[in-house]
Amino acid sequence: MEKGKAKRLLKIFSLIGGIYEVLFGILMIFFIIPLLNLLGSNILQLEYPIFSQTGGLLAIIVGLILIFSSLNIEKYLLNIILITFLRFAIQVIIIPNMILNPEIAIGLLLFGLMDIIFALITIYLMRIANLSFNIFKVVQ
Repeated sequence: MEKGKAKRLLKIFSLIGGIYEVLFGILMIFFIIPLLNLLGSNILQLEYPIFSQTGGLLAIIVGLILIFSSLNIEKYLLNIILITFLRFAIQVIIIPNMILNPEIAIGLLLFGLMDIIFALITIYLMRIANLSFNIFKVVQ
């Protein structure tokens, strides 16, 4: 694959990833109980909905950052790199919660795998497009 094509695919992929994050955030804010029940939980209401609402809002913001970064991936490459790191870092939260909450482990596994897949494809496209992973070079 050539560099130009990889950059175009990275733009499209960042846009798709951003849309996914926005939709996931909306699910977290407005439809968390049906989502948890679909994943295997059996609850009627959350004791503290502020946590899922805050997580949903953050997912929407991450999605919007990716969507706007897809407009010019070279200029906003730092955003894409940091969100890629975030996608890996979130596994530190997902994996223990799969053990602590086995009733929703399959759902957590699916969402965790989505993040890993998005991160790996992003890294692959960045490497093919010859874009720097060095945060300090990107900031300058």
